[in-house]
Amino acid sequence: IPKLSDDERRSLCYAIGESIARLHNRGLIHGDITTSNMIFVDGRVHFIDFGLGEVNREVEARGVDLHVLMEAFSSAHSMYPDCFNHVFEGYTSVYEGDVMEVKKKIDEIVRRGRYR
Repeated sequence: IPKLSDDERRSLCYAIGESIARLHNRGLIHGDITTSNMIFVDGRVHFIDFGLGEVNREVEARGVDLHVLMEAFSSAHSMYPDCFNHVFEGYTSVYEGDVMEVKKKIDEIVRRGRYR
């Protein structure tokens, strides 16, 4: 991420969000979405290490998945504070469910402080 231009970083983060939404649309939860568990090949995002993955259609699981990534960005890539916003824009463009429900769940998780 540090080696990318602003436009490349924005585009990559958007693509990450799209890819997460595709997983969630199929009821798949990664369980440990961080940039360390992604490989980028030819402009495409590939997730690795599904050791904590599960099939789960609950909004809580989707919110936790995204919250883990949000926390990863804020710690490992804190110099790029807009990254997660671009991820969520990409997620919103592909997610087939109620994206506001997912957003509310992320906000609830943050308020609970459960994952800090």
